[in-house]
Amino acid sequence: MIAEAIKAVVETDINKASALVSGMEDGILRDKATASLTMAWAKKDPLAALTWASELPGGPARNNSIADAASTWAGNDVKAAAEWAKNAPAGSLPPAAYSRIMWTLGRDVSAAYAWVNELPEGAANHVVDSMFSLPREPEASAALALPDGKYKARMVEKVASNFFVRSPDQALAWALALPEAGQRAQMRGVVEGMEPVEQFSSWNGMTKEKKAEILERLK
Repeated sequence: MIAEAIKAVVETDINKASALVSGMEDGILRDKATASLTMAWAKKDPLAALTWASELPGGPARNNSIADAASTWAGNDVKAAAEWAKNAPAGSLPPAAYSRIMWTLGRDVSAAYAWVNELPEGAANHVVDSMFSLPREPEASAALALPDGKYKARMVEKVASNFFVRSPDQALAWALALPEAGQRAQMRGVVEGMEPVEQFSSWNGMTKEKKAEILERLK
C-alpha cells in the first residue's frame, strides 16, 4: 500500500513524495517507501533520484536506494547509467550500484569488458565478480575474443562458467570446436573450478556426472 501510494505521488509531485518519505520514522516502512520513491523517480529523472538517494544517511537504506535507482536507469538507458557510474568519485557508490548496471550491460560482453577497464580498481574487481551474461555460444566466443587486459581471464571464466552451468551440453560442443588447444585447456580449467550440484535442475545442469564427462571429453 505504501509503495503504491508513494509511486502515485511521484507521478504528480516529486517534492511532496520525497518530503513524505523524509518525514517518516526510521524502520522497515520507511525503507520500503524510500525504495519505491527512488525507483519511481529514476524512471522520470535518474540523476535527480540518485542525487537525493546519495544524500540519505549512510547505511543499507541509502545503499539500496542508490542501487535501485542505478538499476532502473540501466534498464532504460544502460549506456548513460554506465557512463555516470564510471565518472562517479571513487568510493562514492555502493558496490551494488555497479553490479546492477553490470547485470544489464553484461548482455554485451565487449561493452561490459570495456566498461570494467575504465572503472576504479575496487569497483572493477567487484563488477567482474558479479558479471552475468546470457549462457550462449556468442557470449562465450566474444569473451575469448576480448583484447588482453587485466580482467580478461576473470571475465572469460565468469562468462564461460555461466554457459557450462546453464547449458552444459551446448557449452561442451562449443568448447570441443574451439580451434586452439590452449582455449580448450582453458575451458577445462574453468569446469574444474566449478562446484557441481547433486541433481539436475533447469537452473543448473552441472551435476557431478556431467562435470566428470566434460572433463574427460576436454582432455
